[in-house]
Amino acid sequence: SNFFFVRRTMPPRRRASTKSSRQESPPTPEPKKAKLAVEKVAESMEIDSSPGKSISKEFATTCRNLESVLERVNEIKKAESPSEWELAECRKSASLHVMTLRRLNRAGQARCKAAR
Repeated sequence: SNFFFVRRTMPPRRRASTKSSRQESPPTPEPKKAKLAVEKVAESMEIDSSPGKSISKEFATTCRNLESVLERVNEIKKAESPSEWELAECRKSASLHVMTLRRLNRAGQARCKAAR
């Protein structure tokens, strides 16, 4: 009946601090930098391979798709019983469209920088 009030009989053990445990390990290469380098190479290949018109077409298409997704979200929210599942699907779709717009923006900036 008293099992709710069980006490710890021993205090928690603390890790003993030693000077050897404080020695610094050799620096390891950061994977983020390597990943960024790979992404830059991939972006530069994309910029070289795709003309500016295709980027602007994809931008316009993505904007239209994002606008339709946001309209759909408004319709769902105005409904009497909004479906959480549909809202989640629209949120995922909108996030992907925003990521595409960010990628296209980076590509456009890189094209502009390369043209200088």
